[in-house]
Amino acid sequence: RSLLEGMRVNRNIVRSHIAAYKVIKNLYNPFEKTQGYPKQSRTDNHSPVNFDNKNDQNRPQFNPRSSQGVMSHNVMIGLTENNAYVVSGKSLIKRLVGNIYNFYRNLYFFTKAFPHYDFIGLNYYNIDRKVFKNFDVLSKQARVEEMGWELYPEGLFYLLRQLKKFKKPVYITENGIADKNDKLRIKFIKDHLYWTWRAIQDGVDIRGYLYWSLLDNFEWHHGFSPRFGLVEIDYNTLERHIRPSAIEYGKICLTNQLEVD
Repeated sequence: RSLLEGMRVNRNIVRSHIAAYKVIKNLYNPFEKTQGYPKQSRTDNHSPVNFDNKNDQNRPQFNPRSSQGVMSHNVMIGLTENNAYVVSGKSLIKRLVGNIYNFYRNLYFFTKAFPHYDFIGLNYYNIDRKVFKNFDVLSKQARVEEMGWELYPEGLFYLLRQLKKFKKPVYITENGIADKNDKLRIKFIKDHLYWTWRAIQDGVDIRGYLYWSLLDNFEWHHGFSPRFGLVEIDYNTLERHIRPSAIEYGKICLTNQLEVD
């Protein structure tokens, strides 16, 4: 409820992430050349390590009970944010305010934690009109009644382009629609995949797209009512029923092709 308290919390989250990143990297990738990391020293003859050969005496051994143990896994650590397309106004002042809000809404953690993450996770669902509720810049879009969201597939393209400057691989870790009748889902998926493809053509290093969700799920603010799943769940019997949109999405994945209307 306090702006200053919120800013302090955000700073502490960033500091915690950076500290955790360094510790995890040092534990799992102890011989990786890193910047600003406490290094574990090796006491052997510095011969090359063959991690595939368990008999290699230079191969690091991990003892979970010992703080001196190391692991050789190539662990990747990402930073994921729930972003939304921010609508600003036409005037210079409104654009300035919109840009400031967009930074703190969508880019703050990626900026302040840089470069202490190996990839970016982007969750995208809807438009954010909290700053300016007028429709002079972007007309009113289709709504998802189950969640009260205003959809804008093209917004995913603009958000992905904003992430390009960080020069990190990007995974779209969440993108989905609550649609209990399964009438809108496949178009939703195709539209967002199209704008994902456009972002790739624009040079964004996108490595993957994950639809939310495989199954109908519990939403913190809405309970079990919204139906996001590619697979329907009967909550009375817990039976699963594959929705038609799942079949269509599967075809896209198998053929690596997208037909858009």
